[in-house]
Amino acid sequence: MAPANVLLIHSDQHRFDCLGINGHPFLETPHLDMPAREGVRFTHAFTPNPLCVPERNCLLNGQWSSENLCIADHDTEAPRPSAADLPTFSCRLNEAGCYLGCVGKWHVDVKRGPTEFGFHEHVGLGQYGRWRAAEYLYDFRHRHIAVTDLETSVGAHRAA
Repeated sequence: MAPANVLLIHSDQHRFDCLGINGHPFLETPHLDMPAREGVRFTHAFTPNPLCVPERNCLLNGQWSSENLCIADHDTEAPRPSAADLPTFSCRLNEAGCYLGCVGKWHVDVKRGPTEFGFHEHVGLGQYGRWRAAEYLYDFRHRHIAVTDLETSVGAHRAA
């Protein structure tokens, strides 16, 4: 049997109600709503740690920060990676034959990269624009309307 397709979208400081599919009154998130409609959504999930690096480690190894030893972000007074001998869901998926890619900031371990956690490739923040162009993905930055342009067009419409 072929491995299942898994898409895990993980974002920092992203409230549950900041998605159109979850009923936000004015935010439109069609590119996030579509996979959410067709897949599994975690609608009652909570982070075990409110800090970026410890939370990502908790997600990868399924343990509390007090167990995996990662209790603070890298640039704080108590930086420490999670214990190196802990199993991670990404390594288990890799062992099961899944191809894993990580897009975005890593913020898990400063010495061990995504490949050491079972990922086959990583597109970091500095590589993201080039990766999108190589994959023939549209440049999303040109789709945004600048606030000044919006105010000008709204003002011109009201004046007419």
